[in-house]
Amino acid sequence: MKKITTVFIDLDGVLVDWLEGIREHMQAPVNIYDGFRKDPKTLCHDAVDALYGGRGALKKIQLERPEEWWLGLKFFPWAKYLVSTMQENFPVAFLTSPGTTPTAAKAKIQWQINHYPEIPIIVGKHKYLAANETKVLIDDDNWQLSRWRDVGGLAIRWPNQFEWEDKPLWQTKAFISSLVIQIQNHEQAYHE
Repeated sequence: MKKITTVFIDLDGVLVDWLEGIREHMQAPVNIYDGFRKDPKTLCHDAVDALYGGRGALKKIQLERPEEWWLGLKFFPWAKYLVSTMQENFPVAFLTSPGTTPTAAKAKIQWQINHYPEIPIIVGKHKYLAANETKVLIDDDNWQLSRWRDVGGLAIRWPNQFEWEDKPLWQTKAFISSLVIQIQNHEQAYHE
């Protein structure tokens, strides 16, 4: 039986609140994301770009952020439970994109050293390069997930933060427990 060799967990949007970090950095009003709260399915890169003046403007904002910005992103309430539950059941690593910011890669590695020095991290734009049938990706980015699946890996969509916002933490924890079963079923199906 081929075992799952790695469960890769994304950082931004899954473990840490990138959107709140940008909002605070820009001193934008708390209600800037109300549209996503009303309809979480509308959250996408283009919609976030539009809120901050378009892709070019958001790229400029991102380039202004220092390394400390990345290190200060707040954990989501479920983050530590997700990591510990996956660690109890599978080998775990972080797989995150550097985006368009030169400081992001170095800062994300420092984040990993500060919070989870025992868990390896890969920083790369094309996550699918790490995929195969024994690897799992938990991510909130459909573009990354579809490419991961194309290579034969198990890709699990993490619901965006607005899908979780009004739900009690126990529901998120139940979802995380269901992920363990889904990954174990994938492992078994691979041999049948």
